[in-house]
Amino acid sequence: MSGHLISTAAALVGCRRCARTVLEGYDGGQLIRADPAPLAPEDELLALLGGRHTYDLHLMGLPRRPYLIWRCTFRLRAPRRHQVVATHECTPTQHLNAGGPPINLIASYRKQPLPEKPPF
Repeated sequence: MSGHLISTAAALVGCRRCARTVLEGYDGGQLIRADPAPLAPEDELLALLGGRHTYDLHLMGLPRRPYLIWRCTFRLRAPRRHQVVATHECTPTQHLNAGGPPINLIASYRKQPLPEKPPF
């Protein structure tokens, strides 16, 4: 059995960029990071219009563990049976230099003359 289309239970972890708590797990071989707050139908529409994917939060197995299942058009049109969450999106002010002076990323260097006898 190949392991490239795996789905794993989601776990609460910290985001590497903004340190907020997110749900992280694999769905169909893709790593998903989602905000753990459930969405109302209006909030789901705003998330979809904003370019974020939404997922059903299924509780499966014994003991019950949360799995993230992508909401395709079939699931979007069907009545809701599970909580819905959206992909995580970091806010720019949490991980960028907001409000400070611009950072100069150009490194200056002096060009060294080549020696007549290289050391190698």
